[in-house]
This record gives sequence, structure tokens and C-alpha cells, in this order.
Amino acid sequence: MWDYSAFPVWALDGGAMLSSGDLPISDELRTALQAWCDDVDRAMWGPSGPDAADNVLPSGDTITAFDARGRALSERLQTELGPAFSVDYWPV
Repeated sequence: MWDYSAFPVWALDGGAMLSSGDLPISDELRTALQAWCDDVDRAMWGPSGPDAADNVLPSGDTITAFDARGRALSERLQTELGPAFSVDYWPV
């Protein structure tokens, strides 16, 4: 799930955000997950961050595109983690 300035994978059994190093996944997927989160950050908040008064939220089409990319990444994550893990995607 996307979260401002964070790695986008959470553990539900403690509600904790996981570090990218906590998961047995490829470096390529780790980088792709962080890039997706960073891209959503920039689209949502711009360079000034979430507290800037001039923030303009992205269009519905942009959010739809981010969600499609996020869902694809979640499927890749499930594949790399295997059946011992359950991966759910939370829409932007």
C-alpha cells in the first residue's frame, strides 16, 4: 500500500511497515516497489510534501494508472514471496 515517503509493504500481523530489506525478494522488485511509491508521492504532494498549501491532487486517470501499476507490482511480490505469504493490494 502506498504511504508517503515509505516502503509500500506492510505486515498485517502487527500493522508495521516493513523495511525493503525485510523481504526475500529480488533487488529489481525492491527497487520497482520503492520507485512506484516515490512516483505516487511526487504526484500527490509535489516537491513540497503533504503539508504544502498549493498541493493539487492528480486526476482520476493518473490514480487509475498508479493503481494498475501497484496491482501489477503486488502480483510480482506474491510470485516472488510464494504461497507462504498472502499479498493484498490497497488502492491509492
